[in-house]
Amino acid sequence: MPPMKKYQALLAIFLAAALPLHAEALSDRIDEAISILEAKQESAHPIPQKLLNDCKGIAIIRVARGGVVFGGTHGTGIVLGHTQKLWGTGWSAPCAFSMSGGSFGAQIGFETRDYIFVLNTNAALRMFTSDESLKWDATAAATAGPDYVSAENSQVLEVPIYYYTKTDGAFAGATFGGTSLSTDSSTNREAYGHGVLTSDILNGRIKPHKDSASLYKLLGGK
Repeated sequence: MPPMKKYQALLAIFLAAALPLHAEALSDRIDEAISILEAKQESAHPIPQKLLNDCKGIAIIRVARGGVVFGGTHGTGIVLGHTQKLWGTGWSAPCAFSMSGGSFGAQIGFETRDYIFVLNTNAALRMFTSDESLKWDATAAATAGPDYVSAENSQVLEVPIYYYTKTDGAFAGATFGGTSLSTDSSTNREAYGHGVLTSDILNGRIKPHKDSASLYKLLGGK
């Protein structure tokens, strides 16, 4: 393995270890997502309920990022899709996904960052729920979400992805590099059973996880 690739691989392992180990289990990812969404919705600038009501899905993830010249990113989270209220919630069961990548540039430090992605199109939802690893650039693909949107504003969902973020830590420097999104099939199988497909989870065919009640209340504005 080339030295640069080897360094990035070791850094990714370090970043994975730096995240809370409990974030790997779906039940604990759900608890983490509830904490992230609750902090946002109880702040002075919550996500407008109209966005949550009208979007195609939502993804919530905590990401660790760090490095010295060569950097890495690693995070685990959940994504939910809007459904036809098969289970009475209006949202699918949570589906586990992860984010990872490397970077190169003038950088030094370490930080954790919470992201909430409001997915306004089916294409955006598929990006977070593909069974293959997909490269993406968050800066190019997503737009910072509004804190308030009038219910009469019919243009609000023309942006494919809105994001909200909170940083804890210090990371300095301009970097470049790719980030990958991928579904964590093993985590989903552990939670819902073998043979369960990502499409089954997002289409509402799978009964919501037992720990999701508080998450649905937050998404519903309750």
